[in-house]
Amino acid sequence: MKVREQMILLVALGCGLVAMASSALAGPGHVNFMIGQKLFDSDEWDPIDKQSSFGVEGAFGPGRWPVQMAAYLSRASGEEATSYSGTQFNLDATTYEIGIGLNKTFTAGKIYPYVGAGLVHAKVDFTAQQSGTSASDEGSGFGGWGGAGLFYRVGSTFNLGAAARYSSVDVDFNAYTSTSGVPIPGGTIDAGGFTFGVLVGWGWPKTP
Repeated sequence: MKVREQMILLVALGCGLVAMASSALAGPGHVNFMIGQKLFDSDEWDPIDKQSSFGVEGAFGPGRWPVQMAAYLSRASGEEATSYSGTQFNLDATTYEIGIGLNKTFTAGKIYPYVGAGLVHAKVDFTAQQSGTSASDEGSGFGGWGGAGLFYRVGSTFNLGAAARYSSVDVDFNAYTSTSGVPIPGGTIDAGGFTFGVLVGWGWPKTP
């Protein structure tokens, strides 16, 4: 799936999340798109340890609940040229995260700070290219996440803010041989990291 198609899918899923949450549950909630950067462990991910990130997150639940349900989807990707033993090649990686959990949103006028935590599933697609040859692999795993953010209600429903989230997911890669015959060792890496970004979205009920 191409990058543009992936972005459109995330937007569509976010709009669907708005519709389902606002219609199925009577309590307050919000859905925000998050645009920013994800920072991976540099010891495992250098030189692609800083990647652009795009996603959608939401919180919703009956008003009588002390906390709300939380969910998020995100995509981080990066591509860099590097060298190993004098050989130049390009590294390209894309990580997808699907998280669920609990959220607590506070209200101070039109300011809404919140915290959340839960479980996450991550999937990594990795490709190395050199002189017309390429080697690729993928892996997935489960882990945990926690985050916090704050947004301001512009008008009655529009949100603007910022957020940070940390996730940790161990992903196993199998050893394999590239198309050029080079053996690639397997191993386990952490596909999580710190994600920072700005928030743009909607909330309900309407703020006076």
